[in-house]
Amino acid sequence: SGDRADGATELLAQPLAHFNAADDAVAAAVEGFRQAKKRREHLDGAAAALAEVLLADVVIERGMTFIVEFAPTNAIDTLAKALTAIDHVGTDRCQVMFDSMHFFRSGGTLAEIAALDPARIGYAQIADAPLVSRHATYMEEAMFARQVPGTGELPLREWIAALPPHCEIGIEVP
Repeated sequence: SGDRADGATELLAQPLAHFNAADDAVAAAVEGFRQAKKRREHLDGAAAALAEVLLADVVIERGMTFIVEFAPTNAIDTLAKALTAIDHVGTDRCQVMFDSMHFFRSGGTLAEIAALDPARIGYAQIADAPLVSRHATYMEEAMFARQVPGTGELPLREWIAALPPHCEIGIEVP
């Protein structure tokens, strides 16, 4: 997987597509992807909410599930902000994605996952990392220094136990 030159899109070799343009949604649907997620957000407020709704429409019309990922370096940088974006799109039309590294580094707690309606959780990615970064930037670590599950310090067993049983979990390591 990899980012496009504009830093906004990646298509993964799994049933998940990342994009921010309708053309990419069409391409993903043609390729047989089942899910699509908004990876980066360059807009704020009402403009961002409208963009999410319009993109969700394109995704859903093509038979995919729209999911929102939060990460410390994104405008949607916490679970709370991801849930707000989902509320704008419609909770029946959109779900949240949990990346273990992003979740714990954004200050997330296991109690927050346990408190969520399981239907709001669409996908999870697991990777390990130290509890505190030793890298110059978060993105450097996230892209190039993730660890194989069980080799870092994140409470991954508890994280998995907090996710609903139906949640698909992919492994994301360099």
